[in-house]
Amino acid sequence: MSNLPKENIPNQNIFREVQTGGDIKVGNINQYFGSGNPELSQQLKSLASRIQSLESLAKLPKSQPIPVTINQPSSKHSPLLFDLLLQIDFKKQFPLVRKAIAKHQTIGFLVHGELDCGQQMLVNRLYRVKPTWQNHKPIAIDVSSNAGYSNLKKLWGRVAGCLGLARDAEHRLILERICDRLTTQDVIFIFSKVDLMLHTKTLVPWLEEFWQPLVRMTKTIEPFRETHLLMFLVDNCGSVCQSEVTLNEAFDPVSYDPCIPLSLPPASAFTLEMLEDWLDDALSLSQFTMPAGLTAQVLYEKSEQGTPQYVVETICKHCGLSWEGGLAKWLI
Repeated sequence: MSNLPKENIPNQNIFREVQTGGDIKVGNINQYFGSGNPELSQQLKSLASRIQSLESLAKLPKSQPIPVTINQPSSKHSPLLFDLLLQIDFKKQFPLVRKAIAKHQTIGFLVHGELDCGQQMLVNRLYRVKPTWQNHKPIAIDVSSNAGYSNLKKLWGRVAGCLGLARDAEHRLILERICDRLTTQDVIFIFSKVDLMLHTKTLVPWLEEFWQPLVRMTKTIEPFRETHLLMFLVDNCGSVCQSEVTLNEAFDPVSYDPCIPLSLPPASAFTLEMLEDWLDDALSLSQFTMPAGLTAQVLYEKSEQGTPQYVVETICKHCGLSWEGGLAKWLI
């Protein structure tokens, strides 16, 4: 604040209004801050507008649900449809992850399945095992971007950048930064398209350089037991579990070693019965109206016999949503 020109130093009245519960009006920004810096004035007007929006939400009656739009598509019916789509299946994976995180604070998972079987949608579903995670942004890295799958130095740099460190930061400093965060919050890594790392033989070295030392380092920090360190490895074609990568094939709460990722049951095509169950659940919600003509049989036939990606694409199109510009990037 001391580096601002004198005419741009906030008037103490604005702080007084905040402390006493007063309203900050968009039109009063120049009154508080002066008009000597148009760019600063515009930024502050935007901030005040956001504050007013939050104030209006706070004044809603307690019986009226507050709309949630964080980290979800912005279409009129998208948030509800987004939640509904995540409920279609994944009944084999969801309970296992919930059980695992109840027993262990540090754990890695392999999310895999055949091509187009909705691995990213499954990750989005698993990311909701703990309700508070919905408002927490994971550290999501697509290893295909910038050839990270073939160059571990670039991958380390991506992780460092996500943590606010220089891309050439020492590995130990990166791991220590993660542990520092763990003392106050959950830390969740999502590495997508790790099947590409099999071709360059970099997945095993990455686990040995990054995940295993990180797991060992977390054992030395306290307090830590109330936060989670999770890693999701997303395999888009089901090849990692058939490779030389060491995996836990089953979860044993007593003998589980967090240095070794747990291979979840593979994502697979939705059966006709699964789609029927989902439609029944969706139709029971008064807030959502299912388009006429959308039946389980139609979904099954238009999705190449229940291929998850095509199932959700068909549902979105029947609901009048733009698939390419809407839910696709969130679900697949």
